[in-house]
This record gives sequence, C-alpha cells and structure tokens, in this order.
Amino acid sequence: MPPDPPRATYRLQLTPDFGFAAAAGRVPYLAELGISHLYLSPITTARKGSMHGYDVTDPTRLNPELGGAAGFDALCAACRAADLGILVDFVPNHMAAVAENPWWYDVLRRGRESDFAAFFDIDWRRYDGYEHPAVTLPILGSSLEEAIDKRQLRIAGDELRYFEHRLPLSAPSLQNADRDADAGALRPLLRQQHYRLVHWQRAAAEINYRRFFDINELVGLRIEDPAVFDAVHRLLFRLVEERRIHGVRLDHIDGLRDPAAYCRRLEAELAARGLPQPYILVEKILEADEPLPDLPGVSGTTGYEWGNLITRHLIDPAGLSALRAYWQEKGGQEKGGQEKGGQEKGRQSSCADAKAYVLNTLFAGELEMLVSRLAQLPAMAAAQAGRAQLRQALAAYIIALPVYRTYITPGRLSPHDAAIVRQALRDARQAAAQDCHAVLDRLEGLLLAAGGTAEAGEFVARLQQLSGPVMAKALEDTHFYRAVALLALNEVGGSPDSAAADTDEWHRRLRQRQAAQPAGLTATATHDTKRGEDARLRIASLTEISADWIALMKAWLRRPPAAGLDAGHEYLLYQTLLGAWDDAEGGSCGDARKNARDGAPGEDFRRRLKQYAVKALRESKTATNWLQPDEAYEQAALAFLDARLDDADFRAAFRPLAARAALLGALSGLSQLAFKTLMPGVPDFYQGSEFWDLALVDPDNRRPVDWAARALALDAVRAPDWPALQRRWQDGRIKLALQYRLLQLRKRLPLVFERGAYIPLPVAGDPHVTAFARAHDGDMIVCLALRRFAPVSDGGRRWPDHAASAGSGGSSGSSSIRLPDGLRFCDNLTEGRLTPSAGTVRLADLLGTLPVAVLSARRQG
Repeated sequence: MPPDPPRATYRLQLTPDFGFAAAAGRVPYLAELGISHLYLSPITTARKGSMHGYDVTDPTRLNPELGGAAGFDALCAACRAADLGILVDFVPNHMAAVAENPWWYDVLRRGRESDFAAFFDIDWRRYDGYEHPAVTLPILGSSLEEAIDKRQLRIAGDELRYFEHRLPLSAPSLQNADRDADAGALRPLLRQQHYRLVHWQRAAAEINYRRFFDINELVGLRIEDPAVFDAVHRLLFRLVEERRIHGVRLDHIDGLRDPAAYCRRLEAELAARGLPQPYILVEKILEADEPLPDLPGVSGTTGYEWGNLITRHLIDPAGLSALRAYWQEKGGQEKGGQEKGGQEKGRQSSCADAKAYVLNTLFAGELEMLVSRLAQLPAMAAAQAGRAQLRQALAAYIIALPVYRTYITPGRLSPHDAAIVRQALRDARQAAAQDCHAVLDRLEGLLLAAGGTAEAGEFVARLQQLSGPVMAKALEDTHFYRAVALLALNEVGGSPDSAAADTDEWHRRLRQRQAAQPAGLTATATHDTKRGEDARLRIASLTEISADWIALMKAWLRRPPAAGLDAGHEYLLYQTLLGAWDDAEGGSCGDARKNARDGAPGEDFRRRLKQYAVKALRESKTATNWLQPDEAYEQAALAFLDARLDDADFRAAFRPLAARAALLGALSGLSQLAFKTLMPGVPDFYQGSEFWDLALVDPDNRRPVDWAARALALDAVRAPDWPALQRRWQDGRIKLALQYRLLQLRKRLPLVFERGAYIPLPVAGDPHVTAFARAHDGDMIVCLALRRFAPVSDGGRRWPDHAASAGSGGSSGSSSIRLPDGLRFCDNLTEGRLTPSAGTVRLADLLGTLPVAVLSARRQG
C-alpha cells in the first residue's frame, strides 16, 4: 500500500551554521504555519564546511558538523512533539573524491586491491611508466613536472601532500619514501602509486572515473553492486526502521545505471526488513509532456515541471511574442564569433550548439570512452567506419536526444523510449555527414534491441548515464544564460522556447497529473532554481508591460557599451536587476537600500549582483567560462554594472518600471501561491519564501533567513486585515497571510487534496481567470485566480481593484463563474463571508483585495 503523502513540505538547507539544533528551533513556527513535513538537505557526513551536503564522505554517519546523532535525535523529538514528519534528501549516485572520504582514501592507497575499489565507477587503466592501474586525479594547478620542480609536492609521514590535498602512499613505496627526496627520487615514487596526478584542466579529456556532471571532486558510485547498495543505505534503513524519517528524496536519479532497478531493489529491501514504505520522490527533470518512467515505489518528482507550468500560465502570450520578436530583431541571444575555447558559432544560439560545446569540452573523455566501447561491438564491424565517424555519429545522437535520458535495460524498451530513440536518430541523420549514417543505423539497432549482448548492454547503460549530464550542463548551465529573450522561462525543468500555457493546457495537464502522479511535489523555488519565485514572476511581468520595456531596451542597447559587453550579457543583467531589485520603503528584503550611497543601491546588493554576474557570464561560455576565465572581460562587466547603478539618469528611468514589475510580480505571486497550494500534488515551500523571494541562483538562495521576522509576522496575520496588508504589500506579509490561510485549509480538509478529484470550472467573459474545484466525499474547494491585472500606474504603488479588473479581459465587468448546485459556499479568506448558494456568480462579488478567491462547501446529508 502506498504511503500517505505529506500535506505540505518545507525545505531547509542545513549547514554548519544552521544544523539540527537550529532546524529544531524552527519546528514550532513551521507547525503553526501548517507544514506537515520538514524537507532536509542531506544529513549524512559531508566534506568539512559543506554548505549543501551533496559532497558525502561517509553515508553511514549523521553529519557531526550538523550536530551528529544527538542533534538529530533532538530534532526528531521536536518534530514528534509538533506532529511533523521528516523527509530527507539522499544521495545514491556519488560521493566526495577527497581524503576525508575513508572509502576513497583506501582506494587511492591500495588501488584495485582495496575493499572499496568496486564501490566507485572507475575505468582502471595502466599508464606508461606506472606500476599499477591508476586513477587519474586532476588536482594540479600546473604540469606534474612543474609541480615537482617547484617542490610543491612533498612527503609528510605516510602521505603525499599538494597544498590542501592529502594523498596516501602505497605500502610498497613507503619504505622508499624520503621526505627530503629531490625531484629525481620523487618521480619513481609517484609511478608506484595507484593514482596519476595531472593538471585540473586535463580532466575533461583524461579523467577515468564517472563524475557528478563535470565536478572532479564528486565520484560516481556503483550503487547497482549489492555490497555498495547495502553499505550506502545502512543508516537510511535504520532511520526508517526507527520511524525517525518518513520520506526520502532521491537525488540525481538519472545518474544511476538503472534507475528502475535501483527503485525496485530499494522497495524490496524495505519489505524484506519489514520496514514501512516511506514516501519516496525522485529528483527528475521531465521535458514537456514526458511521462515519469516506471519507478517502483516512487510517488512522483520533486516538482520542477509543475512550477514551470504555473509560470507559463501566468505569462501573457502576446507580450511574450513581442519580447521574442524584439530580441530576434536585435540579433538573437548574443553576438556571433567564437565561443570561449575556439568553437565557431553563429548569431543564433540553440541548445544543440550548447550540447555540442559541452560534449566536446567538458565531457570529451567520457565521449572517447563511449567511442571505444562502440568500436568494440561486433554490430559496428559491418559499418566499416573509422573512429572519427563513430565519434561524430555518437555525438550527433546525444545532441539530438530531446530528453535527459532514456531508460533502456536488457530486454526492456518502453514505447516512449522507442519513439524518443527513433526521433533522435532521425534528427542525428540530418545533422551528421553521410558517411556516419551506417553507424547511426547500427546504433538504432542496438538501442531498439534493448542492448542485446552483455557488451552492448554495457554500452547502452554508459550512454544513458552520459546523456543526462550533457543535457544538464548544456541546457541549464549554458543555454539558459544565452537564450535571454525572457529569463522567467529559463528554469530547471523549463525551456526558453516554451509557450505561454492557456487554460486548456492547464486543465489537461492537471487532470493527467491527478490520474498519474497526484502525490508528487509542486515546487516554485528550490536550492536548484535559477532565481527566487518572486524574482521570476517580476521578470515574467515584462510580458504585461512589454512595450515600455522594449522602449527602454531600445534606448539602452542601441550600441555596445564602452566596456565592450556582449549585448546578450547586458540584456541578461537588466532582467536580473529587475527581478532582484527591492528598494521600496518597508520592503521585505530591502537589499538595494542597505548601505545605499547617494540614492544608488548599496554594497550588499551590488555584491550579490556581481557574484551572480560572474557566474552567469561564465556559464554562458561565450566571452568567458570556468575553464578559461577572461578576467578582463569580467571586470569590465562589473565596472559596467557599477556605472549603471551609479548613474542617476539610469535609475530615474529604471525605477518606475521596476516598481510596476514588482507590483505585477506580487499579484502574480499570490495567484501562484493559490495554484501551488490547491492544485493536485503536494506544495513544497523553500526556506524563507513566505516573504517575497528575490534570490538569485545559488549560493545566493542559501543566504541566512530572518526567522524572527517571519515568526513575528505570522503572529500578526492569523486573522488577516487584508486591506491593511495590501497597503503595505511590499513587506511581504500579505503573501505569508495567504500561505497561512491556504495551508490551514489543507490541514482542515486533507482528503480533499490527497484524494479529491480535479474539476475544471469554466469562467464566462474573462479569459484571464482560471478556476477549478477539488472535491471528495461531499467536501468541495473552489480556487479562482486572476492571471492578468489592470494597468498598474502610480509608480507601481497603487494596488488594483480586482473586483473591477475581473472582466478586463472580456467585454465588460460582468464576468462570472457557475458554482455547482446544491452547495452553499464559504469564503475561506475573509472570515466566513457567505456567497450565493448556487448558480452563476459574478467575479466582482468574489474578488476584492486579493487577486484570488478560495471557497469551500460541505454537501449536507
């Protein structure tokens, strides 16, 4: 029997400065807010000082930097007292490749003889001059010869030291180790080790262990090995058995060799131990209309796709078209020329360009390994192709694949995967040279035969483990920073090419979700999102004021700035500034006002913006990147930002538009909150997002939260004075008040949301209003939310009259909704005001201060 899903989850980012004790201190506030489950970032031992916990060093111990076993016990006790469950983020794919990891350290000391050698996904190779097959460690800042000559490598006890790196010496070499060894003696000593040291920039081409994406310090686990599975899950199973955790979020499920087999084993091991089935989620990015693969025991995803649906539903399609047309006329995403690293590119950026770039740079070594495996398969012999053709054909397929990965295993090929493979191969044939087509034909045979032989199955498994990281680095960490027509669409699980979602798509998708995945999360902000949920909606509001925005951009982007900043980069920074700007008196963040100088934004805001700018410019991989940063270009961009922020004329032109976007974003934010909390699925809230969330990409979204301010505000809004909250909407308390009301409704009627039907409700007269009902066993909830708003004027400070604006999308203010017969509805946001008992109701009679209305009814008898 599937487990009961949470009512609502709240994500906490644990750090050495915010550990188990600090989390326990937040439990009373979160319970009062209406949260049912704490959703914790990884709790096992990670690298010292880790700010996220995904760099696990020991999965068998609770992280001592977070408070260890005693601290976690206290947190569990606090949650039990408040009737809160605990959902933990679990990392089955990788561990930290550092000396703090005892398993990895033993592999470096003993090589293939280590008890843990099979734990890690290593392609052991023997290198010329080395006595053993070795792991390639890309940790040097120079060539090995230079590091030796400069005596940067030294012996300390039974270890080799290189700056902060500690490397064990193999047992046979210890007797010859001389801490004062000269360069001549050190070279033969290094050849006796089970590792090979190279410059960090050679990692992409030479690394011989599977990584998490392209991060050298994270090494892939062979979780498919039963011994590895048992060791990694030992603590997790104990915590489930002791009823201290109630749910598990599986990180990066696509990195596993066989995600479905992993989930089957997890389910079987829990059952074999007589343990209760916890609520299980997978971190899985689904493309448009892509179904969740068959993963036994899994309730759903972490909800990126649903947050993107909400964003698209709140976007004005006409304004989106205008913004895209402007940017297309401007010349596309960025200037032509060369990507950093020398790859030619045209005026128009595309995800395919980005995939080709990252595949041939960041993942060149992984691609060569796949080429070698492909070349060894008997099926390839008939193709009579050289290595160059094999490489080009394989790259063309990976680039053409429209999803992160397929889930083909020996003897198992779903109809969806078969269709995806055929589509990708059709596109690959169009992109690849004619002499590669024979290879692609045989590749199609391999994939559609679900592997076939053991060797072919191994190749397919490795191919699928690579396609996901390539897509992630190309789409999320490259293309999102190039395709800048509207950054609100550039979100994890989304696409810059997405269309606005009309009510037909909205209702279709949610009916499908209710039928197939009703217990997955709905997330609008996470530690992985590219910007805070309200910053995103401020940018999305540009579709409502597109003409004014475009007029400003035509004035500001008429010619390249003196710094020579790429127009795409400049446009990205303007949108980012609009989303993050918060200098309104009484604002919930006020970052732009802190340490302000002469009316210009202060240093705190500038620091955050500059940190984001450097990351964004490098992620775009055009004028600069992470492997070969162009510091002169980056400094010029930062100087450009300072000059803009210090320019009084710029601020005078920017602030009125930013104020309008802030109000439009706030109104959309309240509609988003209602959608997220009442639609099918489990609403997930990210730490601190009860007020306006104007964070930028990590690490900005992991800044400390002012918990005292939120607890104080919650005390004040339990019985909300909506007009008073509206007058000071900038402080964010109106958002907290609505969240509280909606969560109390879920708490009062849990079965309506856990099992209730989803019923679309037609709205007459206004196409910019969405309404639906949730119904179960005589109880019904109706949600009504505006998606467009009356023209915002008065510098963006005048809160619109929603009763009057309801109908502004139609011919008059007579827009209406028909409520189901036989019920008498209560307004859940205004202390029980009754509505007409049935029939047609004017929207003007339902909407007032808020752009949403939430009604409930109980069928009598």
